[in-house]
Amino acid sequence: MANTSYIGVGPADRDPTVTDNSVTEGKIANDAVTNTKIADNAVDGAQIALTGNVQGTVMYYNGTDWVVLTPGTSGEALKTSGAGANPTWGAVSSTGDFANGGDTATANRTLGNNDNFELGFETNAINWFNINTDGIPEITGGLSANFDTAGVASTLSAGIDASVTTIPLTSTTGFPATGTVGFVSPATEEITYTGIAGNSLTGATRGAGTTTAAAHLSAAAIGTVFSTPSNYNALSAGPVGIAVGSTITLGTDSVWTVV
Repeated sequence: MANTSYIGVGPADRDPTVTDNSVTEGKIANDAVTNTKIADNAVDGAQIALTGNVQGTVMYYNGTDWVVLTPGTSGEALKTSGAGANPTWGAVSSTGDFANGGDTATANRTLGNNDNFELGFETNAINWFNINTDGIPEITGGLSANFDTAGVASTLSAGIDASVTTIPLTSTTGFPATGTVGFVSPATEEITYTGIAGNSLTGATRGAGTTTAAAHLSAAAIGTVFSTPSNYNALSAGPVGIAVGSTITLGTDSVWTVV
Protein backbone atom coordinates (compact mmCIF):
# COMPACT_ATOMS: atom_id res chain seq x y z
CA MET A 1 0.00 0.00 0.00
CA ALA A 2 1.48 3.30 -0.99
CA ASN A 3 2.40 5.77 1.79
CA THR A 4 0.88 9.13 0.95
CA SER A 5 1.95 11.00 4.09
CA TYR A 6 5.56 11.85 3.31
CA ILE A 7 6.90 14.87 5.14
CA GLY A 8 10.44 15.84 4.19
CA VAL A 9 12.51 13.41 2.17
CA GLY A 10 10.55 10.97 0.07
CA PRO A 11 10.15 9.92 -3.51
CA ALA A 12 10.52 12.98 -5.68
CA ASP A 13 7.07 12.51 -7.15
CA ARG A 14 5.47 12.31 -3.68
CA ASP A 15 7.21 15.23 -1.78
CA PRO A 16 4.66 17.81 -0.65
CA THR A 17 4.97 21.23 -2.24
CA VAL A 18 4.40 24.44 -0.23
CA THR A 19 2.97 27.10 -2.48
CA ASP A 20 4.18 30.69 -2.34
CA ASN A 21 2.71 32.79 0.50
CA SER A 22 0.93 29.79 1.99
CA VAL A 23 2.74 29.66 5.37
CA THR A 24 0.85 31.84 7.83
CA GLU A 25 1.88 33.14 11.26
CA GLY A 26 -0.17 30.38 12.86
CA LYS A 27 2.04 27.71 11.23
CA ILE A 28 5.24 29.03 12.90
CA ALA A 29 5.86 28.23 16.56
CA ASN A 30 6.64 31.07 18.92
CA ASP A 31 10.38 31.78 19.22
CA ALA A 32 11.06 29.32 16.40
CA VAL A 33 12.88 31.69 14.00
CA THR A 34 16.53 32.17 15.02
CA ASN A 35 18.91 34.87 13.85
CA THR A 36 20.78 32.32 11.72
CA LYS A 37 17.67 32.09 9.55
CA ILE A 38 17.60 35.84 8.87
CA ALA A 39 19.93 37.19 6.23
CA ASP A 40 22.42 39.87 7.26
CA ASN A 41 21.08 43.40 6.80
CA ALA A 42 17.63 42.03 6.00
CA VAL A 43 15.82 43.71 8.91
CA ASP A 44 15.18 47.43 8.50
CA GLY A 45 13.58 50.02 10.76
CA ALA A 46 10.08 49.07 9.62
CA GLN A 47 10.55 45.58 11.14
CA ILE A 48 11.73 46.88 14.54
CA ALA A 49 8.83 47.42 16.93
CA LEU A 50 9.77 49.80 19.74
CA THR A 51 7.32 51.93 21.65
CA GLY A 52 7.70 55.70 21.76
CA ASN A 53 9.17 56.09 18.28
CA VAL A 54 9.30 59.81 17.54
CA GLN A 55 11.84 61.98 15.76
CA GLY A 56 14.97 62.31 17.88
CA THR A 57 14.50 58.98 19.69
CA VAL A 58 17.73 57.11 20.49
CA MET A 59 17.84 53.29 20.69
CA TYR A 60 20.16 51.68 23.23
CA TYR A 61 20.69 48.34 25.04
CA ASN A 62 19.67 48.39 28.70
CA GLY A 63 21.39 45.13 29.62
CA THR A 64 18.34 43.02 28.82
CA ASP A 65 16.79 44.33 25.66
CA TRP A 66 16.90 47.11 23.10
CA VAL A 67 14.81 50.07 24.25
CA VAL A 68 14.43 53.74 23.36
CA LEU A 69 15.42 56.99 25.02
CA THR A 70 12.87 59.62 24.15
CA PRO A 71 14.11 63.04 23.00
CA GLY A 72 15.39 65.38 25.69
CA THR A 73 14.90 69.10 26.08
CA SER A 74 16.41 71.48 23.53
CA GLY A 75 19.99 72.30 24.48
CA GLU A 76 20.59 69.11 26.47
CA ALA A 77 23.36 66.67 25.59
CA LEU A 78 23.46 62.87 25.58
CA LYS A 79 25.40 61.77 28.67
CA THR A 80 26.88 58.40 29.59
CA SER A 81 27.66 57.08 33.06
CA GLY A 82 29.93 54.39 31.68
CA ALA A 83 29.48 50.64 31.25
CA GLY A 84 26.58 49.17 33.19
CA ALA A 85 24.50 52.33 33.13
CA ASN A 86 21.89 53.69 30.76
CA PRO A 87 22.50 56.92 28.83
CA THR A 88 20.52 60.01 29.77
CA TRP A 89 19.91 63.54 28.57
CA GLY A 90 21.29 66.32 30.71
CA ALA A 91 22.30 69.95 30.77
CA VAL A 92 25.81 70.80 29.60
CA SER A 93 27.83 71.24 32.76
CA SER A 94 29.90 74.37 33.34
CA THR A 95 31.59 73.13 36.52
CA GLY A 96 34.67 71.72 34.85
CA ASP A 97 37.73 73.50 33.49
CA PHE A 98 35.71 76.01 31.49
CA ALA A 99 32.56 77.99 32.14
CA ASN A 100 30.18 79.68 29.75
CA GLY A 101 27.83 82.59 30.04
CA GLY A 102 24.69 80.81 28.92
CA ASP A 103 23.14 78.75 26.16
CA THR A 104 21.13 81.40 24.33
CA ALA A 105 22.40 83.13 21.24
CA THR A 106 22.40 86.51 22.98
CA ALA A 107 24.23 85.47 26.17
CA ASN A 108 27.74 86.62 26.97
CA ARG A 109 30.35 83.88 27.08
CA THR A 110 33.06 83.55 29.70
CA LEU A 111 36.17 81.51 29.00
CA GLY A 112 37.93 80.49 32.18
CA ASN A 113 38.13 78.11 35.09
CA ASN A 114 36.03 77.98 38.22
CA ASP A 115 38.79 77.37 40.74
CA ASN A 116 41.74 79.22 42.25
CA PHE A 117 44.23 78.41 39.49
CA GLU A 118 45.88 80.44 36.79
CA LEU A 119 44.63 80.54 33.22
CA GLY A 120 47.14 80.52 30.40
CA PHE A 121 47.10 80.76 26.61
CA GLU A 122 49.68 78.62 24.90
CA THR A 123 51.12 78.42 21.41
CA ASN A 124 54.06 76.35 20.22
CA ALA A 125 54.22 74.69 23.67
CA ILE A 126 54.91 78.01 25.43
CA ASN A 127 52.45 79.71 27.80
CA TRP A 128 52.81 83.19 26.30
CA PHE A 129 49.93 84.88 28.09
CA ASN A 130 48.87 84.06 31.62
CA ILE A 131 46.26 85.45 34.01
CA ASN A 132 47.28 84.70 37.57
CA THR A 133 44.96 83.93 40.46
CA ASP A 134 44.88 87.63 41.41
CA GLY A 135 43.60 88.52 37.92
CA ILE A 136 46.87 90.14 36.79
CA PRO A 137 47.84 89.49 33.14
CA GLU A 138 51.38 88.20 32.66
CA ILE A 139 53.13 88.15 29.30
CA THR A 140 55.97 85.70 28.79
CA GLY A 141 59.01 87.45 27.30
CA GLY A 142 57.78 90.87 28.45
CA LEU A 143 56.63 91.96 25.00
CA SER A 144 53.15 92.87 23.81
CA ALA A 145 52.11 94.42 20.53
CA ASN A 146 49.17 96.31 19.14
CA PHE A 147 48.17 97.33 15.64
CA ASP A 148 49.19 100.86 14.67
CA THR A 149 45.63 101.92 13.80
CA ALA A 150 42.65 101.89 16.14
CA GLY A 151 39.27 101.11 14.62
CA VAL A 152 38.33 99.71 11.20
CA ALA A 153 37.36 101.87 8.25
CA SER A 154 36.29 101.64 4.63
CA THR A 155 34.53 103.80 2.06
CA LEU A 156 31.14 103.66 0.37
CA SER A 157 31.22 101.89 -2.99
CA ALA A 158 28.09 103.80 -4.01
CA GLY A 159 26.12 106.74 -2.70
CA ILE A 160 23.22 106.11 -0.32
CA ASP A 161 20.15 108.10 0.67
CA ALA A 162 18.88 108.53 4.23
CA SER A 163 16.62 105.46 4.20
CA VAL A 164 18.54 102.49 2.73
CA THR A 165 19.24 99.63 5.15
CA THR A 166 22.03 97.95 3.17
CA ILE A 167 25.29 99.90 3.21
CA PRO A 168 27.63 99.08 0.27
CA LEU A 169 31.34 99.28 1.10
CA THR A 170 34.49 98.86 -0.93
CA SER A 171 35.57 96.27 1.67
CA THR A 172 34.16 94.80 4.89
CA THR A 173 37.46 93.23 5.95
CA GLY A 174 37.95 93.63 9.69
CA PHE A 175 34.40 94.75 10.44
CA PRO A 176 32.67 92.78 13.22
CA ALA A 177 29.64 90.65 12.30
CA THR A 178 27.36 93.16 14.04
CA GLY A 179 28.08 96.59 15.43
CA THR A 180 27.98 100.33 14.94
CA VAL A 181 29.62 102.38 12.20
CA GLY A 182 29.62 106.06 11.50
CA PHE A 183 30.30 108.90 9.08
CA VAL A 184 32.07 112.03 10.29
CA SER A 185 32.03 114.11 7.09
CA PRO A 186 30.30 115.88 5.49
CA ALA A 187 27.35 114.74 7.66
CA THR A 188 27.72 112.96 11.01
CA GLU A 189 25.63 109.81 11.32
CA GLU A 190 25.89 106.58 13.27
CA ILE A 191 24.41 103.36 11.91
CA THR A 192 23.90 100.04 13.69
CA TYR A 193 23.88 96.88 11.56
CA THR A 194 23.04 93.23 12.18
CA GLY A 195 24.97 91.38 9.48
CA ILE A 196 27.44 91.35 6.60
CA ALA A 197 26.75 90.07 3.08
CA GLY A 198 29.73 90.26 0.76
CA ASN A 199 30.96 93.84 0.96
CA SER A 200 27.74 95.24 2.39
CA LEU A 201 26.53 95.87 5.92
CA THR A 202 22.95 94.62 6.26
CA GLY A 203 20.05 95.20 8.63
CA ALA A 204 21.07 98.82 9.15
CA THR A 205 19.26 101.15 11.53
CA ARG A 206 19.88 104.69 10.38
CA GLY A 207 20.49 107.67 12.63
CA ALA A 208 21.50 105.59 15.65
CA GLY A 209 22.21 107.20 19.00
CA THR A 210 21.65 110.93 18.92
CA THR A 211 22.51 111.28 15.21
CA THR A 212 20.22 111.89 12.24
CA ALA A 213 20.00 109.79 9.09
CA ALA A 214 21.49 111.54 6.08
CA ALA A 215 22.53 110.94 2.47
CA HIS A 216 26.19 110.13 1.81
CA LEU A 217 28.19 110.23 -1.41
CA SER A 218 30.17 107.42 -2.96
CA ALA A 219 33.69 107.12 -1.49
CA ALA A 220 32.61 108.71 1.82
CA ALA A 221 34.70 107.42 4.73
CA ILE A 222 32.89 105.12 7.16
CA GLY A 223 34.33 103.39 10.23
CA THR A 224 33.60 101.51 13.41
CA VAL A 225 32.26 103.32 16.46
CA PHE A 226 33.03 101.99 19.91
CA SER A 227 33.56 103.07 23.51
CA THR A 228 35.84 101.83 26.25
CA PRO A 229 34.12 100.70 29.48
CA SER A 230 33.80 103.22 32.27
CA ASN A 231 36.66 103.22 34.80
CA TYR A 232 38.88 101.22 32.43
CA ASN A 233 42.11 102.75 31.17
CA ALA A 234 43.56 101.88 27.76
CA LEU A 235 47.24 101.48 26.95
CA SER A 236 48.81 101.38 23.49
CA ALA A 237 52.31 101.39 22.11
CA GLY A 238 52.61 104.40 19.82
CA PRO A 239 52.44 105.87 17.40
CA VAL A 240 48.78 104.93 17.01
CA GLY A 241 46.35 106.45 14.53
CA ILE A 242 42.56 106.24 14.36
CA ALA A 243 41.11 104.82 11.16
CA VAL A 244 39.48 107.52 9.04
CA GLY A 245 35.76 107.41 9.80
CA SER A 246 36.13 105.56 13.10
CA THR A 247 35.12 107.11 16.40
CA ILE A 248 36.53 105.99 19.75
CA THR A 249 34.93 107.27 22.92
CA LEU A 250 36.54 106.86 26.32
CA GLY A 251 34.23 105.77 29.11
CA THR A 252 33.66 107.78 32.25
CA ASP A 253 36.83 108.17 34.35
CA SER A 254 38.86 106.39 31.67
CA VAL A 255 42.23 107.35 30.20
CA TRP A 256 43.94 106.21 27.01
CA THR A 257 47.72 106.28 27.38
CA VAL A 258 49.95 105.97 24.31
CA VAL A 259 53.63 105.34 25.07
